This record gives sequence, C-alpha cells and structure tokens, in this order.
Amino acid sequence: MFEIVEGAKTARTYDPITYSIKRELAEAKVATANSVRVSLGWKSGRYQNPNARPSRDFAGTGALPITFHATLLRGGNKILLRASPGGLNTFFSAKGACVETSARLEQLIDP
Repeated sequence: MFEIVEGAKTARTYDPITYSIKRELAEAKVATANSVRVSLGWKSGRYQNPNARPSRDFAGTGALPITFHATLLRGGNKILLRASPGGLNTFFSAKGACVETSARLEQLIDP
C-alpha cells in the first residue's frame, strides 16, 4: 500500500517487512507521478534471515535491506512491484491491481 499527495516528491508506503522491523511506514521517493503512471521506490528495514549461513559465494549474512520499485498504471490501476534483496544480483516481481481509496494508510493497516 502507498499514499501519495499530488505534486509531492515523497510518498508513504506500507510493506510488511519494513513495518515488522521498524514498526513504522517507509518513505518512498516518487520518480514519476502524472496522469498515466506513478513510479516510486523505497528500501525496507534491514532484514536478517535467521537461517543465513556464510558461503564461499556470499560471505555476508548480516541484516540487509530490500529495495522496492512500484509502478502503477493509472488507466486500469495495474501495478508492477519489483523487490531486490541487498547483496543479491536478482529481483523478484509481481503484477496485480490496485484499488484507489481516500482512507489514510493508518486506517488500512491491521497490525
């Protein structure tokens, strides 16, 4: 979920990883916001995998952030979300649909 004010350079986002670590909403940088699309990006809280073990190929097992990029196409409210875990040369993506609401993020979060 994200909340953007027209003309603002930042947005507030809710993602379960950041919220579970920081107990607060994450601030996202708005890259594009026009009548066609909204694109934004943010980093999660530093996630520590409790099962992480160092290896020859990946020595870092400390807490790493996850970088998120979201692009919302306003015409059909379609969204593409990409997540890139810190320290890995890969990303995960998902497509979906959004519902626009006038409610504040705090009203939609069920902790």
